[in-house]
Amino acid sequence: MFTFFILLVLVTSNGPSQATTDDVSGVPDGETSFYYGTINQTLEVELTLTRKGNTITGAYEYAAHQQPINLQGTLLPDGSMKISESAGGGVSGGQFLLNNLLGQGHLDGKWNSADGRRSYLVHLGKMDEAQHQQLRQMWGDKQPIKSIALGDFYGCALRESGAWCWGDVLFMPSLATAGPGMIARRALPNLLIPAGTSTLSISGSQSCLLHDGAMKCWQRSSNIDWFLFKPTVVKGFESDVSAIGAGEGFVCGIARNRLTCWDGTSMNPKNFVTLANEVVGVSSGSPRCALVREGFRCWTIKVGYAPPTFGFTEKQNVSDKVEHLAATADDGYGNSLVCWTQAGGLKTAKIILFPTPRLDMDFTQ
Repeated sequence: MFTFFILLVLVTSNGPSQATTDDVSGVPDGETSFYYGTINQTLEVELTLTRKGNTITGAYEYAAHQQPINLQGTLLPDGSMKISESAGGGVSGGQFLLNNLLGQGHLDGKWNSADGRRSYLVHLGKMDEAQHQQLRQMWGDKQPIKSIALGDFYGCALRESGAWCWGDVLFMPSLATAGPGMIARRALPNLLIPAGTSTLSISGSQSCLLHDGAMKCWQRSSNIDWFLFKPTVVKGFESDVSAIGAGEGFVCGIARNRLTCWDGTSMNPKNFVTLANEVVGVSSGSPRCALVREGFRCWTIKVGYAPPTFGFTEKQNVSDKVEHLAATADDGYGNSLVCWTQAGGLKTAKIILFPTPRLDMDFTQ
């Protein structure tokens, strides 16, 4: 006994469409297209479709089973596709109705059972060949997690094959390759983040990664005409980057022992400020402090200007034996917290931002 399903996909266009049947289908004639997404925001599925004229063939697989279910169908005059699935032995296991797969790079819809008793949300997005291959590797990856990055709205766990992210994920493809992101109810492969990424840093509306010695960032921006939808190499961080950090409205990176920060609003050189030389590390959490030879230094940041302004704390008598360093963002009252380890012990101090930035060493514990 097989359960029959109908997948209804409805896509809202951003404007008048002049599309023909060839492009509305989202599956170019003579090519194979890949789609990845979720059902009810948790169940992962990959869909592969090949079109020859008006004939559609392919398969889909669930991440949990990875057993292909064969598909065949017809491209209709309105650009939609009517597809039947085969559960083996030529027996039909269900039917799909796919509308406007082009869908600005992604689509939303419902998966309804034939008896009408079950209805599930569906999110699908188009992948390229490289993303398809990465997805298959990530589905089979059982290696240990290298690190975890947490931001204001989402988090990611990083393995060698890629990153799994959950929450309100910024520009997460291919589930929303051209949209504002997606809500992931569980950790799902984020195909923006390439295999071999060594560091991932997340904060607010922007995220950055370190890959092959280069810092790449993607983000929403207050400037509606300027977005980074995909990880883009940031000017000045093309190579020899050893550490990165993302904070509230800015990112920092260490390249050739120079600490430079960027407010993220444009690639104008005025939006980049070199803070210090001979830097060996940047604080985790918010990149508000840096390890230098004499210990560490911290600063305040005012973004939204060109160039962004940075105010340093007073030089403190901090031992150069600092091992690990972490800092928080501004708490909204002009204060931050910096923590560091030294000789196996944990120490903390308050960063007082006004009237002049300084470390409150009396607060040290």
